[in-house]
Amino acid sequence: MHFRTLLLAGLSSLMLGACASSGYEDPSRDPMVVDALGIGEEDMDNRPSILDGLFTRMQNEPDSVDDERLAELEAAVQRLERERADTRTRYEGMRHGVGLLVEAPDPDRVEAAFQRAAEHRPALLFDTAATRQAMVDAGCAPDALTDCADSLAVYPGLRLLIEVRVDADGHTHWRSTDTVLGWQGRGQDVRLPMADGEIPAIALESLADRALRSALGRTDAAPWQARVFSNDDTLAINAGRAHGLGAGDILTVTTSGRVLRGPAGQPAGWLPGEPTGRVQVDSLAGDRVATVRLLDGERPTPAHILIPE
Repeated sequence: MHFRTLLLAGLSSLMLGACASSGYEDPSRDPMVVDALGIGEEDMDNRPSILDGLFTRMQNEPDSVDDERLAELEAAVQRLERERADTRTRYEGMRHGVGLLVEAPDPDRVEAAFQRAAEHRPALLFDTAATRQAMVDAGCAPDALTDCADSLAVYPGLRLLIEVRVDADGHTHWRSTDTVLGWQGRGQDVRLPMADGEIPAIALESLADRALRSALGRTDAAPWQARVFSNDDTLAINAGRAHGLGAGDILTVTTSGRVLRGPAGQPAGWLPGEPTGRVQVDSLAGDRVATVRLLDGERPTPAHILIPE
């Protein structure tokens, strides 16, 4: 079992390293890994972990995981390690604010998995404590997030909320809410594998990557945007350095946009409002806040949308 543990730890390390690479490729699609794990063609979007089958066999049929198959898996891990790109860069584009709401026996492990998975995705994560405080400040009811979506979009600037519940047996439920589109996705349920009484890190990160990929995929319907949350003496906006903004960046100010919906009410697109002016980022007041100055047009309010030129 010691050899198996080391091998699985090696694959976990490989998976986590690959996730941080700008050229990330899912190791589960490597033919050698597929063959070594004894899994055939399937819908990988509905597979919470590439090691699901192996963990199940180790728990229920330990004799079925023989030395020959483990040797094949070790060879696959070593080959992937050799072929992995040396460059490991973070995503450098504009990032959407994503609020996490995690309920789990060990929430720190779940949040850490989301943080790692977000490194190569256009997501700036707000942890559970910060997200819950924002909900309290906005008067949000946990079961009616869409009712206060606009308040959360203004401050602290959450484009998405992802709710995740994980129980001690690996049963997991998650769903996402888009504050700009006013849309809450259908909840998803998965069963994560267990090893030595806990969910392996690679399984948690696979879940996190799947949830982020699904939630962020819907953001294509509307562009990245910021909002003014203070327009007294200083125009302060809910985005900063960590979102991808820089001093001197110019943003177009528009009136509130309009969501286009499909026959079943699902968001199909988003039309921006009428342009009312332009602002320029004056200073970065921290990682998640900036101040802007008016270049032309009317002074923006929290009801306006700011979109990068």
